[in-house]
Amino acid sequence: MQKLFFILKQVIKMCLQFIFLPIIYWCCKHGSVDENLVIFAGSNGADLPFNMMFMYDEAQIRNYKIHLHFYDSQTGSFIKNFQAMCKFMYWYARARYVFIDNYFIPASSCKKRPETFLVQLWHASGSLKKFGFDSSEDIPSFYIGNPAKNYDLVTTSAPLCSKHYSTAFQVPIEICKTTGISRTDYFFNQNYVDGAKDSFYNRYPEYINKKILLWAPTFRGNAAHPEIVGIDTIVNLKLNPEWVVLAKLHPLAAKKYSIPQPEFSTEILMIVADLLITDYSTVLFEFALLRKPIILYVPDYNTYRENRGLYYDLEDLTLPTVQDEASLMNAIIKLEEDFKPADLESMIHTHMLFCDGNATNRICNEIGFRQTDTSTYSMPASIVNQ
Repeated sequence: MQKLFFILKQVIKMCLQFIFLPIIYWCCKHGSVDENLVIFAGSNGADLPFNMMFMYDEAQIRNYKIHLHFYDSQTGSFIKNFQAMCKFMYWYARARYVFIDNYFIPASSCKKRPETFLVQLWHASGSLKKFGFDSSEDIPSFYIGNPAKNYDLVTTSAPLCSKHYSTAFQVPIEICKTTGISRTDYFFNQNYVDGAKDSFYNRYPEYINKKILLWAPTFRGNAAHPEIVGIDTIVNLKLNPEWVVLAKLHPLAAKKYSIPQPEFSTEILMIVADLLITDYSTVLFEFALLRKPIILYVPDYNTYRENRGLYYDLEDLTLPTVQDEASLMNAIIKLEEDFKPADLESMIHTHMLFCDGNATNRICNEIGFRQTDTSTYSMPASIVNQ
């Protein structure tokens, strides 16, 4: 029954994509494109996501007219979602720039105007687990069309990743540019880092002088049936009292599992964490930029590698990789004793080479954003509070 419902949902999406939305776009595209109009859009939440905040800030600095178009397709009714998509088509037909950070059906539903520049600020850095057309779990085999067909730019963190993004999205490798990932610029801004720490410890003063272990597993399953592996092991870790374990799950998974969630984004938590435990999540590449220890806890490694697929074996990352509780405890103890930040340099160079604090500026130059006299800027308080 679940599989039938999933297929039916995909068929409805395809009908909207190939019939109704193109008609609406055609009706709205008469007249010239507004060279001053920039759209930030998505269907995974009602608010501007962290992935887009630095580009949003740049658009403000450069005096563009900005339209935010966000809605949560998982919680909205069919009618509300359809209305939201129709409204997007109206703005899409007029915009000079459109930024998205995930699959977004309306943006690929028609042949867009060549004057409109569509940028995919994908929500992951690096490339590890297969996605898009490289994985049947992401895009089913019966799906018609390509949700990435209108992309003009896909931002990536290193040349190796561009190759994978090209096959995953089925787009020319020439549009997968190694600009770096915009949101990683926050790691290199001391004002942001200090503000993040202050915000966190003001909210959780009991964690001052504690060592923080952050568990951030990848999203498994689908939106309707999210899954998390390894919960029992993590919540039952017998660590010294100086440690505290914080779990940060995907929002859809957090609704299913009753593990307390910190009131801060993963980006904030990475800054205050002393150790990251993850599995196949590309959050590991961003955390590596902080030169702090990482452990991969993958009790389902063989199954996951066979079913979902990985672009390369975890052993290639030269990180501690464990599959059971005893090995996990030993890895934590060992890293406390002999972790060296230099151990991460090779991985950073391979997977995050262009994430150096200047990614947002590179993207602006790549897409032809108009220049500004402001060469540097401070992060707005709204980013720190995300």
